[in-house]
Amino acid sequence: MISDSRKRINQAKAQASELKDLRQELFLSISRVDEELATLNKEQERLSDSIRDRERLLSALRRMPKEILAHIFVHTLVFPFPRVPPPNPRSGDWSVFPPSRNPLLSIALVSHNWKDVLVAFPNLWSYVNIVVDRLPSNSYARFIGKQISRSGQSPLSISISHGGGTGPSCALPDAVLTTLFTASHRIICLHLHLPGRYFPSVQQLPLSFPILQELYIHSSSDTAEVGEHLDFDYLPQLRVLDVTDISDMHSSSPPWDQITQFSNTHVQPGHGPPVHSALATLKAMSQLSVCRLSLDMQSLTVIAEETTLTELKSLSLSSVYRQGFGLSPVIPFLLSHLTLPALSDLSVTCLVGVNTRDQDVTFSSIRHLLERCSSPLTSLSFSNGEIQKEDLIHILTYTPTLQDLRLTNIGKGALTKDITDALRDSIDDPDTKAKAPAFVPSLHTLHLIGHIEFLTDDLITMIESRRACDPCNLKSVNVCRFVDWRREKDEEATILGFQPVLEVLREEGLDVTVSSRRTT
Repeated sequence: MISDSRKRINQAKAQASELKDLRQELFLSISRVDEELATLNKEQERLSDSIRDRERLLSALRRMPKEILAHIFVHTLVFPFPRVPPPNPRSGDWSVFPPSRNPLLSIALVSHNWKDVLVAFPNLWSYVNIVVDRLPSNSYARFIGKQISRSGQSPLSISISHGGGTGPSCALPDAVLTTLFTASHRIICLHLHLPGRYFPSVQQLPLSFPILQELYIHSSSDTAEVGEHLDFDYLPQLRVLDVTDISDMHSSSPPWDQITQFSNTHVQPGHGPPVHSALATLKAMSQLSVCRLSLDMQSLTVIAEETTLTELKSLSLSSVYRQGFGLSPVIPFLLSHLTLPALSDLSVTCLVGVNTRDQDVTFSSIRHLLERCSSPLTSLSFSNGEIQKEDLIHILTYTPTLQDLRLTNIGKGALTKDITDALRDSIDDPDTKAKAPAFVPSLHTLHLIGHIEFLTDDLITMIESRRACDPCNLKSVNVCRFVDWRREKDEEATILGFQPVLEVLREEGLDVTVSSRRTT
């Protein structure tokens, strides 16, 4: 009997132990459930807050006038499609323009109100991207017809580009050509970004666009001579002409005397125009006010005429490096044949595509241009070239209108203490008796990057001197000194020591940066 009782006690203990274990497991499960509930509650609160925020935003958008919504929707458009490198470089195409979905199609699905905006403002549909690929012509016809129909009678901006297909076609689809013909009276802006082999088919139509104001042409293949296929009939409103990778634009027939903004650049070496052709083209543009030119290094054996452009205010020049014998810096030749009495903005970038600097003759040609023309220059940017110190000092001394000076990747011997001394000098204004800078009194931006030989102390002294003048025009200073690896640590320590002074200048409103860069 005692033995049975002990067995029952042991059994009861075992059962009690199992129940305790079960209770512990239940406690742990309840704890985990509580944690999961807390997590779910937090997620629910986060989502609810997000919904409330979006509802507030959407509520504000819904209350916006349709005119404001239409203005917002315009900024969602991608026009024209951006250029990207080709997937198959061996195809001979330097760039392609892959398509993307029109965001207006997604906007129309958001709400009836937004869809009504797209109907009420047909000009939203007037930006037409046509990507030529290996599609049947009727596919283009449906897409183009639908979008142009939605645009009502709004002036059209049309971009025709190549999607990168490697099919054998060398002509634009009939539907695209038909669009150019039937909608020509409504096209205000036209982009043609096509391989050179497509341009002969463009010539099948009379290129007559009564309201066209902006024309962008880009040969995206190894064929740069397509100007002969651009025989324009009637472009009475054309003002902006932008060409890329076309070397013989002088062979085409746009109304040169109407052009006010002209750009002729190239991505591939050898696709730039001959300098004598560029000068002849410039001479034909009597109304030109903004110009951007990219020129290859080339042999300069031709004789060119002097060209005067009385309306030109902004000129951007770049030279592209090419291998070969007898090739000369081309920018000095161009500038020596130009007279620009109204020039206010000049930007020069030398030897694009190679890690070397142009000869100092290029910057000297800038000095001679300003000296010869007495141009009211306010902005000068120069990159990747050597500079004679005397040329720079002459420009600082005799260009009182200069406001913005940016010199980048400059060689040795130019950026010396003489430069900071010239910028530091001040005179007494006879009227106000206040101090005024002796040279370039209106200078507000000074960016110097390269082999700098003046001390940081000299720079700070110059800045403080100009800041003490009345009025104080200096707003932005960026100085980056090229140093070799042996002086890199010392230069970093020097700059660090000047940080308190620089911080005071920043607190006073000057945007100032002093840094260094290792050179190989």
